[in-house]
Amino acid sequence: MFALATDEHVLYVFPTETEAIDYCEGPDVESGAWQFFDHAGTPLEAVFSEPVKRSALFVTQGRYALRPAPGVSLIARLADIWAIEGFGVVQSMDDVHRLLTSH
Repeated sequence: MFALATDEHVLYVFPTETEAIDYCEGPDVESGAWQFFDHAGTPLEAVFSEPVKRSALFVTQGRYALRPAPGVSLIARLADIWAIEGFGVVQSMDDVHRLLTSH
């Protein structure tokens, strides 16, 4: 499971979708600061079942799930990535490329 922080150009690797969702806050996801990809590099989109709510005093996280979506695959986006925040055996750009091309 991959999440790309679009403003920082950092690719985060997560062992599960749940961990990615827990890490990536709803308001940031809603604003487009994160793009998600499954283990094969297929794009995913966040579908909110509970919207983010904003007021003068607070912002709620909302609730979302990830679903397959059209778009550019992760392997095609690798040149846009400046750093990797890895997990387990996926610690470098070479590791990501190897994982994506093994599927």
